[in-house]
Amino acid sequence: MAIGTKSNFVIYDEEFSAAFVETLGQAIEEFRAGFGGAVNILTAESQGDYRRERFFDFPSGGYVRRDITDVSTDLTPTAMTQDENIGVKLSRRYGPYSQTEDAFRRIAEDPRLFSTLLGENYAKVRVQEMLNTSIGACAAAITTEGNNLYDYAATGANATLDHTALVRGKRKLGDAADRVKVWVTNSGAMEALEVEQLSAASGNVADFQIYQGGTGTLGLPMFVSDISYLTTSGTPGEYHVLGLVDNAIEIVVDTLPIVAMDRKLLKANLEMILQGEDDYVLGLKGFKWDTTNGGVNPTTANVVTGSNWDVNVASNKDLAGVKIDVDQS
Repeated sequence: MAIGTKSNFVIYDEEFSAAFVETLGQAIEEFRAGFGGAVNILTAESQGDYRRERFFDFPSGGYVRRDITDVSTDLTPTAMTQDENIGVKLSRRYGPYSQTEDAFRRIAEDPRLFSTLLGENYAKVRVQEMLNTSIGACAAAITTEGNNLYDYAATGANATLDHTALVRGKRKLGDAADRVKVWVTNSGAMEALEVEQLSAASGNVADFQIYQGGTGTLGLPMFVSDISYLTTSGTPGEYHVLGLVDNAIEIVVDTLPIVAMDRKLLKANLEMILQGEDDYVLGLKGFKWDTTNGGVNPTTANVVTGSNWDVNVASNKDLAGVKIDVDQS
């Protein structure tokens, strides 16, 4: 009996790669544009389980008045301190998916469509997962740190998102409030902000038009997404708003994942199989991953646990941003 090899067949990796690269590129560009530089996706290879970058954290108060009459006081030098930014590598899997070639021919489609469709889908779900996880981690880290959290929901009943919440939330950064470059929130919170503005503008039809038909957000873009980590259930429940600074979140990915595609033989019908895997590194500004408690390749639940991100800067003004808690209704 003649035995053929895989080389006798066409594996449609070319179609997969083309669809994946094009879709991933478009998604990343939209990602960057929507966040205005607050969330950056980089393409680079990374070795090991963590991405480390050392830096010096200079103490405050080093430049002071010198008493030109003092000839007796002994001065104690202050040591320079070095710390690390540590991002954690997250390993992910795609699939496996399988489908008979006959299924595509039955709908008058080329079986190569299997590779194209999965290539597009892989790119989309990869970016979506990176967005969800990074936002969840950032929200949790800021909450645990505490200084940059403004609990507007605790100020009274029905404290939904409005301009007061945005202003007070930004002011958690003090004179560095203008570092906030973008708001990130749930669509429910955005709706409350729009309703609040319509109510405030009811006395003059021109009042709302000042926002060019949109919603006033203190001059900052608003990235709206129903990410689960931006809401907490309860009575009435809460929405969470993030005010992110430049480079608040850094995601380092490889351009292409490892994808295996093959045909399964010796069955009644030819079957196409695809499975992929990849890694990306997540880092948060002003925080470092706790390599002891958080560990290697953590679960998503551990990544979005604030206690697994340690503060590594002296000032809360140098963190990834602020978080505002508001009522859902």
